[in-house]
Amino acid sequence: MIEVGSTSHHGELFIGTDNRRSAQLGVGAFIGWSLAGGKVLASGYGSALAGCDSGSPRGLVIRTPFDHTADPDLSIGWVDNHSRTNYGALSASGGARYVTPANVKFGPLVSAEAVVGFSKVHAEDKSGSRTVDKISRSFRAAVNGSATLVASPLPVPIGSQGPFNSISFSSAPVVGVGTTLMQTGTGSTLRLYEVDGQIVPERTFRDTEFTKIKNT
Repeated sequence: MIEVGSTSHHGELFIGTDNRRSAQLGVGAFIGWSLAGGKVLASGYGSALAGCDSGSPRGLVIRTPFDHTADPDLSIGWVDNHSRTNYGALSASGGARYVTPANVKFGPLVSAEAVVGFSKVHAEDKSGSRTVDKISRSFRAAVNGSATLVASPLPVPIGSQGPFNSISFSSAPVVGVGTTLMQTGTGSTLRLYEVDGQIVPERTFRDTEFTKIKNT
């Protein structure tokens, strides 16, 4: 593959291969009830999802800095990266709708979702005697909630021709609110800068970031 990209500091041309894989598995269940002689409809839905994404770009990279005050400079290097992300989600929703004599349905719908994700990236960049080895790990979890008023429009009569007398539409959101109830995450990056096999302390660092959001 050939990929061209740029940042505010340099342009980059990548020539190589990238082996990408993705897998996902999910399951869901729905249940409904008719109450009060059909005047109230109640329902519940739940689902679970798990997946994994991975990539391994490997090849030649050519960079040029965006410096208009000097002659163009090119650097040629070799990159060998590996990344993997695992994620999962649980969701549940439930609601009740009142059925009017005109067959218009309206009522509240409440839903909640919990998501979690893990990622790991290992990137190696070699150019001449310089080697940059970067390892990153991250974790994220969040719980989201929403409440919505849903309603269905009036059925549309289509006459007595054919097997159907009218067309009914599913319920649609009228007004609602959603929020992140809780969110937490941790990200850690280790960057090793080496020249001729020796670590350069001035350009080697480890950075850890913590994120936590909670609504009360």
